[in-house]
Amino acid sequence: MTELSSDGRMTLKETHDYWHQIQGQLFLTGTQCCDLVLWTPKDLQIVRIVKDMSWSPNISLMKQAHLLMVVTTVRKKVGMVEKTGITKKFSI
Repeated sequence: MTELSSDGRMTLKETHDYWHQIQGQLFLTGTQCCDLVLWTPKDLQIVRIVKDMSWSPNISLMKQAHLLMVVTTVRKKVGMVEKTGITKKFSI
């Protein structure tokens, strides 16, 4: 999950899922950095994650994945309404 940089600071590996999640959140919120707090019973570390502009091509993939998730959820809910005959409004 983490590794030491050449100057001895703890960093989050760019191959870790958290790194990609944080990059996506930085791009979507327009934020430049994020502090990731790592806690164990023995220690606490705060790792600053800076927006990586080379990650931006992944935004379109994120949007596609999100749209697929929303469409799938809506289809399941509509299917449940059709099967049960329930016509009341529901929220997604």
